[in-house]
Amino acid sequence: MECGSSNYIFTPSTYVKSSITYQANGDLFKSVSLPNPINYKNMRYPVLIIILLTYMSISGQVRNFNDIPNDILLQLDKMGVDGSPLLNSHESAFLKIIFKDSLKGFDFINKKVGFIKISGEKGKIHYFDMQKKHFVDEKHPCDNGTLYIFDASQKEESGGYDAGIVYWNKFLVPIDKVVTKLKK
Repeated sequence: MECGSSNYIFTPSTYVKSSITYQANGDLFKSVSLPNPINYKNMRYPVLIIILLTYMSISGQVRNFNDIPNDILLQLDKMGVDGSPLLNSHESAFLKIIFKDSLKGFDFINKKVGFIKISGEKGKIHYFDMQKKHFVDEKHPCDNGTLYIFDASQKEESGGYDAGIVYWNKFLVPIDKVVTKLKK
């Protein structure tokens, strides 16, 4: 295929043997032009970004309630019942399954965890309410979030939080900003 410099015009390839047919087809294809041709060089960046964001959103997390044992799911009504950042045993078990691939030895039992929705709301009541609604109706939007595990200095700076879960955020937030948000 050949392209003109100002308009993108498709001409047939040279496999047509007859010069009369070639001329007729050439005249026909000269009148066909595409106003916005696809530029594949510019398309690779959005495609790479989509692949990266998809990988980031699914790595280290359970994405389906079918992957969570029934004994834990039956306890959903006992999760998010108070605003205390200290997790109860049901919340700990649920989060341990949700973030099973990104725990790196971290255990949620008797830990103080902050829940942050970047739009401003925060708290585990809102987080677990979202999980419960999604369990009842799969069409209800739900985001497990991203787990941030703090070291000793970050724990002290955050006000005693062992970890933070940031949800409904499109981008990874630097851990120091999570610590600062929990401090407020």
